[in-house]
Amino acid sequence: MKRLIALTAACAFIFFAGCSANGAVSHTNFLMDTFFTQTYYGDPGLAEENDGIVRAIEQEMSKTMEGSDIYSLNRDGTYRLGADTAYVLQTALAIAQSTQGAFNPALNPLIELWGIGERETDTVPSQSEIDALLPLTGYRDVALDENGTVRLIPGAGIDLGGIAKGYALDRVADNLREHGVTSALVNLGGSIAAIGEKPDGQKYRIGVRDPMGEASEYIATVELEDAFTSTSGVYERYFIKDGIRYHHIIDSKTGRPAGSGLYACMIVSDSGILSDAYSTALFVMGAEEGLKYAEGNGIDALFVTDDKKIQMTDGFAQKYSFELTADGYEID
Repeated sequence: MKRLIALTAACAFIFFAGCSANGAVSHTNFLMDTFFTQTYYGDPGLAEENDGIVRAIEQEMSKTMEGSDIYSLNRDGTYRLGADTAYVLQTALAIAQSTQGAFNPALNPLIELWGIGERETDTVPSQSEIDALLPLTGYRDVALDENGTVRLIPGAGIDLGGIAKGYALDRVADNLREHGVTSALVNLGGSIAAIGEKPDGQKYRIGVRDPMGEASEYIATVELEDAFTSTSGVYERYFIKDGIRYHHIIDSKTGRPAGSGLYACMIVSDSGILSDAYSTALFVMGAEEGLKYAEGNGIDALFVTDDKKIQMTDGFAQKYSFELTADGYEID
């Protein structure tokens, strides 16, 4: 039950306004441990085809699916990855380098230790347990050669959960476009691809849920056309112990859930894989450092702080028709 609640919360952060016009194909499946929803205007058979694309990526990149690239790598310590997994890991390591570990695909030992959203009984690890694993989570210790062979230090492990969904969205969007689809909205666990505009010529309007509110409560809307968006936040997977919320986004510097002063960070990009990874990285950085990094690297970002202030990069504010719709929050 706890896992279902967490998944529902993750998917409910976004709503879609006006995407059910006549002639739309709507299809939902459960893949990559979340809900995969497609709404598009085109051949109905593409929905199952896209399911197959996402399923294949899951079978290659899941850390828990026996026989996957990542499962085999984490078990053996040395493994030659398939081309897709090698590309995603290479991209993840490049972003880790650029963000100085704010995004880190080598955090699996700590993610397993915390087990947030994965267990029936939640416990807070001791500092000694965290300290023992921190040396195993260095992204610089992950050796990936040009043939796709990876070598890990003993006890290390890879988790691509913060980037694989974005890559899957890129692949699905490419497939839809290749088959002539010019209008679509695709949601994979809260990561969104908006292809083109709606048939009536309007942009897709995305509602941003209050991360501390109920599923029906929204704080703002943004308008998207030919863009990807991902949001990372404290609402996705978490538990509360002694009045403290422990969420699933781990800071590689501390080994603990990031205490960055944010409720959520939303990225809009022309790339699914980048929107996915950067939403995690900038959440870990926090608003001040995240805004500076985003502005310096041409990333469109929105931050919701834990004192209910909304901060945006200049690019985000200018491009996406952001409209605040709820009381209690203010644009900073």
